[in-house]
Amino acid sequence: MDALKIYYDEQGKTFTVWFDDPNKEFICEEVEEDVTLMKDKDSRLIGFERLNYSLEKPDALQVEFQRVIAEVISAHDFSVTQVLSANEFERWWKTLDTEAQDSIAEKVRLLVLHQYINI
Repeated sequence: MDALKIYYDEQGKTFTVWFDDPNKEFICEEVEEDVTLMKDKDSRLIGFERLNYSLEKPDALQVEFQRVIAEVISAHDFSVTQVLSANEFERWWKTLDTEAQDSIAEKVRLLVLHQYINI
């Protein structure tokens, strides 16, 4: 899983999250008013955007994403009991096989989608 890319435009009231490289975007699908999913050429979800989205505390957004990722990681690997730094996460991630990485990435995508666009 590439690093999550999170963009919040306070003036434009848009909230965009990329789970993968934005350059892989092949098609966009509007799933409900103000919600668009971005997919790659294999129809794999790589990001989403919400329009007309407001956050009271935009600075808390990164902390919330770290919590979501930590929740998924600790459910997968009980030896991980805290939020990992970027370097710790990278080392831990490299110990996993591709199947485990894909499974964790999918769980993170689903949690984020559920939390921020109620899918």
